[in-house]
Amino acid sequence: MSESKSTKKPFSEHIYDYIGLSLIPGIGEIRFHRLISHFKTASAVFDADIQELMEAGKISLNRANVLKAGYNQRDVESKLSKLKDCNISIITLEDADYPENLRQLNDPPPLLYFQGEIKYADSHCIAIVGSRKASPYGKSMTTRISEELVDAGFTVVSGFARGIDTIAHRTALDCDGKTIAVMGCGIDVVYPSENKELFTRITQSGCIISEFEPGKPPEARNFPKRNRLISGIASGVVIVEAAIKSGALLTANHALEQGREVFAVPGPVNSPSSEGTNNLIKSGAKLTTSINDILEELKIQLKCPPISRAEKDKLGQLDGEQKVIYQNLDTVGVQIDKLVESTKIDISRLLGHLLEMELAGYVKTLPGKRYVRI
Repeated sequence: MSESKSTKKPFSEHIYDYIGLSLIPGIGEIRFHRLISHFKTASAVFDADIQELMEAGKISLNRANVLKAGYNQRDVESKLSKLKDCNISIITLEDADYPENLRQLNDPPPLLYFQGEIKYADSHCIAIVGSRKASPYGKSMTTRISEELVDAGFTVVSGFARGIDTIAHRTALDCDGKTIAVMGCGIDVVYPSENKELFTRITQSGCIISEFEPGKPPEARNFPKRNRLISGIASGVVIVEAAIKSGALLTANHALEQGREVFAVPGPVNSPSSEGTNNLIKSGAKLTTSINDILEELKIQLKCPPISRAEKDKLGQLDGEQKVIYQNLDTVGVQIDKLVESTKIDISRLLGHLLEMELAGYVKTLPGKRYVRI
């Protein structure tokens, strides 16, 4: 590079090369992605010869010479120092902790800025997006599905926008769950501004992610790119409420292109804010009213059925084998043979517990020797 590299650095060597590449005059976002896509690493870009730089980056001889001359070490150190002061971390495609779902995309961002715990991006993630002008119905369904996802151990992903996104994030946190916010601006720009407190909560119990440089304003052209990351991180995307031209439908399109499942919450046929979601269902999206629809489509078998807030309170009142039984029941009905298998409790003892729990108001018997928790 244009100045000798120090022997001790607070960041890994490849981080310096990524930031240095981004600071080269004339190497904007498109060329940056093009070069990394071809050479795979930032250091390989700087090691390449002039001719290959011109061909791979589709740049002029003059710009290739500028690139070959390298970056200014002091400029990179200054930028990294500012990021460190703001508690902003960086992860690249070269890092083992880079989110695996994003790594598999056709156009993974070479570099991500984040605050919080990036490890949550590799947990079971479901995205929830929808209208910025959420109706009472949309708010209610977002709250319900977010609660159910958290109860089942999922991380809730969304785009930090007003309306459905904000409710999804906030509900996940209120339920002591994890959530990931994917930003359409620099990670140090809180947009919308009224979500400042929510932003702080997410960094403490989740993760804020952006592929845009700090300071980047929330320009309209950023959000389609943001949307592809929302769907890319997740195993599936739930569209709760969306008008016919809603940006949430763009996220659904990205999900389909990425091979992710699309779920749509049906709405009133005379509601413009549900026209987009109802059309998605007509086009083949999974009609979704609860987490059971999501689990069925993704073919995910939970170790224990999800437990609601009220049910968790009841669970806390039980102990021993009765607690295990309650955890393995659901609100649809579990047959006695399956309950024996899942709890590993002798059938005679199990039936005795079920009778006691029914008399105490924890369990209800259904026809066909099925039991539900209440």
